[in-house]
This record gives sequence, structure tokens and C-alpha cells, in this order.
Amino acid sequence: MSEPNIDIEAVRTAAEQGDAEAQFLLGVCLSSGFGCQPNLQEALRWYRAAAEAGNSRAQFNLAQSLFEGDGCEQDIEEALRWFRASAEQGDPKGAFALAQHLFEGEGCEADKPEAIRWFRLAAEKGIDLAQLRLGLCLLDGDGCPEDKTEALKWITAAARQGCLNAQASLAFCLATGNGCQPDEREAFRWYRAAAEGGLYVAQSALGYCLSQGLGCEKDLAEAVKWYRLAAEQGDPFSQTELGKALLRGIGCRKDPDEAARWLRHAAEQGNAAAQYELGKCFARGVGCDQDIEKGKFWFNKANQQGNKKARDRLFELMATGSIGEDDPALDW
Repeated sequence: MSEPNIDIEAVRTAAEQGDAEAQFLLGVCLSSGFGCQPNLQEALRWYRAAAEAGNSRAQFNLAQSLFEGDGCEQDIEEALRWFRASAEQGDPKGAFALAQHLFEGEGCEADKPEAIRWFRLAAEKGIDLAQLRLGLCLLDGDGCPEDKTEALKWITAAARQGCLNAQASLAFCLATGNGCQPDEREAFRWYRAAAEGGLYVAQSALGYCLSQGLGCEKDLAEAVKWYRLAAEQGDPFSQTELGKALLRGIGCRKDPDEAARWLRHAAEQGNAAAQYELGKCFARGVGCDQDIEKGKFWFNKANQQGNKKARDRLFELMATGSIGEDDPALDW
């Protein structure tokens, strides 16, 4: 991003003469280092001057600084007053910030109905995250009456603006028929859009669609590619599915050592399916040194989460000291 062409001295002169817009702009320059050395404390002084003169954008920036303790002592109570002042002037960023705090009760008493009102104002002015939050609230009736038709309208609006979480949420609604007729192909399209933007939840869902042929032609190699991308971001489900694919050579070259590493990552995050698969690896010495006690340990972990296959394998291992082969018909 190139630095804007700003005559900083002219801006400073106007700010010193009481021009609120210039005061706001000078605050932006000082906080960002545009045309001058960054100085957060001085930026805050100019934001406050402009905020007190009624500049809604300065009120929002001042609130942000106070909330984060950026260039000043953190003061959440004062920050919320300035978020509200900005919102009451119709500033969409101020409205969205105020709505978030009211919805979560962060720094104030929670008030979901009022939060919905501010989410709506911000959504109507094009803030994509506000459109998503409003849509999700309407979808579940959280803080407002349930209205799935309107919910999908707002989630779609945010998705079309490129909001990755909205794209994934819209895909899930289309896949499950929540608020709309199920449409697996359209769901797949939105999952791909969010996945290509780097959202691991969508990458994982896209991998699943490709592995099962949901809304698309089944493509196991492509599924593994997306599972790997999500796994690298720490998603335990994708780590499990990638590990299983590598164990069996489904959609990729068989690699038991790498499989065991991914299964361990997922198992340590509490994924029961990964714990079961890792238990089998240790019991058989596949991808790791054979260790019956570690096999029992991971089977027990999975069993405690209700995995019946792990329970059966645990009993088998305790009774015989080994486990039989998997069903050869077992797929991914």
C-alpha cells in the first residue's frame, strides 16, 4: 500500500486552527507515520480534540485506542462512551464495535436486543462482519426473533463482499438446508471461495465434499490437498483425515510415518478418531515403534469420548496383547 500524498504541515496548521476533520487526519498521520514520525500519544491528543468537536471517525479511533491501551492507559468504560458517540452519529464502524461489546457484555452489561439494533445499522451501511453477525443472530433467534429468510439475505450479502466466514456460513446453510432449500453444488462453490481465501474451516469442508462427492465429482487427490492445507493451520479433523489417507494411500502416496505425525497432532487436541487411529499405529508399530502401552493409552482416550471401536480394540489388546487387521473393505 503506497503512502498517501499528504501535506502534513498544511494539515497541522488547519488542525491547530480547530478544523475537526484536519485534527482527525493529523491523528491518522501520526498514528500511521504518514508524512511524519509516528507518535501515538500526540495522535491520541488530536483524535480527542476532533472527537470532542463531534467527528464520528475520530470518536471511533479514540475509542479503539482507549480500548486497546494504544498510546494511553486502557480505559474500557471511556472507550465504550466514545464507541456509542460514534455509533449515534451513524458511523458504521462505531455501530459495529458498540454492537459487539453489547452482545458479549464486554466492558458493559450485555444487551443483545440493543446489540442487534446496532448490528443492523452497520449492516445496512455495508459492514460485512455486521451483516454476518446480524444474519447469524436472525438464523438462531439469538437476541431477536428468528427469521431464517432475512438471515440468509444478510449472510449472502456479506459473502458477496468477500467475507470468508460468511462464505463458509452460507455454504453450511446451503449444504444442510438451514433457512433454504439444500443445494450441494452451490454449497461447494461457496466452500471453495472461502477455502481459496485461506479459511481452514472451509478448506476442511471442501476436502470432505471432494472425498465424498458432495456437490462435485469425487476427487480424492484434491481432497487430500485441501485437508493438508487445513491440517497445516492446526485443524484436528483435517489432520485426522490426512493421517488416515496417508496410512491407507488414499488420494496420495502411502506414508505411515507422516500419517502417525498428523494423527498425533490431532489426538493431542482431543480428536477421538485420531486417538483411535493412533492407538492402532502404536499397537501395530505402523509409522512408529510398536508400544502396546501407548496403544492402550490412546484407545482408552478415544473410548472415554464414546468411540466404540476404540473400546473394542482396547479390550482386544488387553486380552491378547495384539490387535487384528482392519476390515479390507474399510475405506477412508
